[in-house]
Amino acid sequence: MRESGRRHNALDVRARLLLILGVLSLPVLIVSLLQLHSYQRSIAEQAAAIARIEAEAAATTIESWATERRVGAANAQAITKTDADELYARLARLATAGGQMSITVFDALGHPLALQPGATSPVPDTLPTKIRRERWSDGVSRVTSVSRAGASGWSVAVGVPATSAGRSILLLTAAWALALSVSSLLAVWAVGRFTEPLRILAATASTLGEGNLRYRARVETNDEVGTLAESFNVMAESLASKFEAVERQSAFIGEVLDSLPLVVVVLDAKLVVRKVNSAFARLAGREAAEFAGRGLYEAAAGMAVLSEAIEDVRRTRRAFVNYGQPLDLAARGDGVDARKFWDVIVWPVTEQSEGRGDLIVILSEVSKRVRAERMATAAFAAEKSRAAELASVINQMIEGVVIVDAEGRYRVNRSAARILGREPGEFRDGVQALL
Repeated sequence: MRESGRRHNALDVRARLLLILGVLSLPVLIVSLLQLHSYQRSIAEQAAAIARIEAEAAATTIESWATERRVGAANAQAITKTDADELYARLARLATAGGQMSITVFDALGHPLALQPGATSPVPDTLPTKIRRERWSDGVSRVTSVSRAGASGWSVAVGVPATSAGRSILLLTAAWALALSVSSLLAVWAVGRFTEPLRILAATASTLGEGNLRYRARVETNDEVGTLAESFNVMAESLASKFEAVERQSAFIGEVLDSLPLVVVVLDAKLVVRKVNSAFARLAGREAAEFAGRGLYEAAAGMAVLSEAIEDVRRTRRAFVNYGQPLDLAARGDGVDARKFWDVIVWPVTEQSEGRGDLIVILSEVSKRVRAERMATAAFAAEKSRAAELASVINQMIEGVVIVDAEGRYRVNRSAARILGREPGEFRDGVQALL
């Protein structure tokens, strides 16, 4: 059946529907990725804004502290630990990010001020000119902002821990993956639920195509697919009834052909025997089934005398009719004279069954009729010859001869014509005219 629908094409309906669902889910995936990217960018912008605000506030505090202490552009090494502790204490009170934020003060020469009270004060590896992520001496990357404290030349570096979006992104990704997995499973289930009846219908159609017309599709739904299944069943019932009618008709035709005294042979376009009736089988001395698939002249060598006529019918599609054709169709070794006379009809099938251009050869034995006709013809010819001989003898006689038939017509020879004064021949005026 066309190689099982060409192996369901490259993709069957189920695969195509799943592919369509996958393509339709791509926008959702793209939007989700854009949202994750936007979330990361907003977190980075938020950290940068906090670092900038904290750095500006710290610079203002340093400027105020330097004015109070009259530090000016002093070297950081000249600042006492008490002043440094006070400065860092002020900066710590102003910090909005609490202990998570790192602040380092640098003098005009770029040297860091004394350490914060009670802990090691990390410093950035480099002082960035703009807000960016920078690695500090404690190995932590922070969003770093550097701001100068007015005319003193001092500067402050504020490092805000970059908010780790990894956990949030991981949770979002896990949630999205879970939703995608569930939706994929639901899609596979829904597509399978939708395509399973179609697959059953396809299998039903294949079964019907193989000739099993008693097979019926299951009707499981009330939608269009169920209606299609019902239509398949109705079609199968109709086909089954029509095939049964054709089989009955074929059986009837076969019975009629077998009961006919005529010899019937059905050939295809290659002169291969498709069917013979029982009369032909009896004549050839074989079973009718033995002739199917054999060449015509192999099945009946005596038909070779009709080869030109049969070939002409096959080529021109015009019937051939001949009467009294002598043919030798009987099986060899019967011990009888198999030469008989037949009326021959070679008829082309106009509606070519299955495109094979069938021919029907019909033979009717007329041996008795032909022999009777030949005997009658021979007798008539003999009688005519004898009449001609008798007329010749009578015409040569010197005696006058008058021949009278039952209807009173008469014929005279040359001698009688001279005696009667008439021309020789037949006269219709009646014999009474001579009296």
